[in-house]
Amino acid sequence: MAESVSTVELGDEITVEVSDQSMSIPVRFSQNRQEKVVDYYSGTFTNASRNETGVFFVQVKLLPKLLERFPTKVVKIDDTFQYGQKDKTGANRWVVFHDRALKPFQHRFVDGLGKGYQFSQTGLEVISKMGFTPGEDGGKLFEEISRRLGQYLYTFGET
Repeated sequence: MAESVSTVELGDEITVEVSDQSMSIPVRFSQNRQEKVVDYYSGTFTNASRNETGVFFVQVKLLPKLLERFPTKVVKIDDTFQYGQKDKTGANRWVVFHDRALKPFQHRFVDGLGKGYQFSQTGLEVISKMGFTPGEDGGKLFEEISRRLGQYLYTFGET
């Protein structure tokens, strides 16, 4: 079995930081033939046991629930969290806390970051942390991401 390079796995404890609550990221997707736009905050996590950091998304309306459940911001990853990743190795995995009835494709989060931050330095840094190299042509970047991430989010603990 190949060694996992994942930044986070089921059962890991991560420290979450959602510092900029003045800026939400709109994630647009279709579900049940209806267009949806759901706002998320983006932040970072640190996984001390794996010496890794990554990107964390929380649905805006669920931030109070997250903070109530984990007041110290140390989060134990269980099946209430979902994730996206650049490739099958689990490298650059990012974590999502939201209403699990929502079914956006993984690339919608990257697209939302680019549009939400209007390709600012902050947005490009977060996209890079997710494992993608923003180039001169944003359109080509999102075409590549859409091809690689044309899948729904995964749920921790499900195979």
